[in-house]
Amino acid sequence: MKSLLLFLVGTIGIFLSIPSISFADCGHVCNKNAGRFKCPVVEKDGYAVHMDLYTHKSIYQGETFCDNVPDPGQATIVVDLINAKAKTTPVSVKLFSENNKLIQSLPPKAYPGGTISVPAYLERGKYRLEVVMQDKGAQQVSFDFPFVVAIKPWSYYVTQSKAGILLLAMGLVTVLSMSLSRLDWVLRR
Repeated sequence: MKSLLLFLVGTIGIFLSIPSISFADCGHVCNKNAGRFKCPVVEKDGYAVHMDLYTHKSIYQGETFCDNVPDPGQATIVVDLINAKAKTTPVSVKLFSENNKLIQSLPPKAYPGGTISVPAYLERGKYRLEVVMQDKGAQQVSFDFPFVVAIKPWSYYVTQSKAGILLLAMGLVTVLSMSLSRLDWVLRR
């Protein structure tokens, strides 16, 4: 019985000490090789493009989001054109909501400074930012950056809330204690 109690206490301790997953910075997909950028740099056909999203809420000032924005509200989407080829090519930018409804659009033009700012009010939902390089030939190179606003995966609620962690630990302890008590009962017969 003493070993069972030690096992249960140890199990609870392990579950409570597991670090929780953070969605505050890059959502749940970060590119660790992005260099100075927190969000992924996407490369295609000689172009390199990067997207960051900043909200105007005071509690998130200075924080960068990639694909999972915690709250709806006024935001600025910043597209960085990384290489010289991208900076000299005309670029169009379009922001779409879940059902492919056009929210914001910037006509094709070159951005020699390499930065494009797209202000938008983002409601709760799924979005897609489309960045299209209007190559000098007939070819267009398109970059898609999907992201969500105020939609968290189910695992967030389990790992981020104390109640979720406690509920998970209690459920595991209950299952383990029932299994061990049954095993103890079988061994005593």
